[in-house]
Formats: sequence, C-alpha cells, structure tokens
Amino acid sequence: MEVPNFYYTLEDVMFEESKKKEGLTWSVHRPNCVYAAICKHEGVALKFPGVKAAWECYSVAADADLIAEQHIWTAVDPNAKNEAFSCNDGYLFKWKHLWKVLAEQFGIEEYGFEEGERVSSVELMKDKGPV
Repeated sequence: MEVPNFYYTLEDVMFEESKKKEGLTWSVHRPNCVYAAICKHEGVALKFPGVKAAWECYSVAADADLIAEQHIWTAVDPNAKNEAFSCNDGYLFKWKHLWKVLAEQFGIEEYGFEEGERVSSVELMKDKGPV
C-alpha cells in the first residue's frame, strides 16, 4: 500500500501562514532517521522502509552534534531565516551494513530488508491506535 506524502503540503501551509504573521520566521531541518526508536517503542520489527536500490547503495549520515549546531545557528542567525537545510558529515555508508547495528543498539531482534515489501508509517502503526 502506497501512502500519500503530505510533507510538502504541510510545508506550503507553513510558508503561507508565516507570511501572515509579522516577525514569524521558520527553518526546516531534515535529519535522516528516528525510525528505529519508533519501532522499538511500538514493539515491531525494524524493517527497512525503502527499496532494494536504497538498501544496496551508498548514503550519507549526519552526526547529532552537527545537527544540533545547525539548529542553534538557524535560531540565532538572521541569514538563516526562512530557509530549508539538509545536513550531513559526508561519511558514506550502506543501509544493509548499518541496519544490524541499529537493531542491536535498540535491542530489536527482528530486522532487515524483504524484497518487494515496503513498510509505511501507516502499516507500522496499524492496530496500535494513537500514540
């Protein structure tokens, strides 16, 4: 089941509403993953939520300290207002290598990638009710 992506709709609402309020500014930050923490909390398997190409290819990571520094900078520097930022350290990794480490760190026994299966947040939360 493919779930519609409403992220950009919400971003558009934020842009429009911020124009109506004098002095209100915004910034967007896009760290990559809190998915393992959610799976642990919900007691579900840590299934890779992407496609095989993403599982196999190289990706980049962002250190929590770097992300925190970016958040502080955008909060205090007027030049960062009303901008969206991506943040990474430039270190390359493959999800197929990191996934086991994530599962171990979060104490999740069932994890991995299953060909042809896509996991969505709706599927993750089904039958769980509101969090």
